[in-house]
Amino acid sequence: WVDVLERVDEDVREARAKMDALAELHERRLLVRFEDDADAARDSEIQAMTKAVTKRLRDAERGIKAIAQLEGTDEDAKVRLNVQRLQASKLQE
Repeated sequence: WVDVLERVDEDVREARAKMDALAELHERRLLVRFEDDADAARDSEIQAMTKAVTKRLRDAERGIKAIAQLEGTDEDAKVRLNVQRLQASKLQE
């Protein structure tokens, strides 16, 4: 389950980085310009970035759910539950 946890951490880091980039794209898009072609290109770039963020967040969510479903001892299950809660709270930030 540690491998799954590492993947979840990576997904969360990537999602945050992409969300920062997406915010920057939105700011640039809101600047007043009179270039229709450039606006269309920015819109498609924003849409692609939004899809990438959504995919990373969904991957992280699946990983968090997978941690709880793995087999192990009762003590291991408690640790996995705590890790799952921690990761879920990171995802909500």
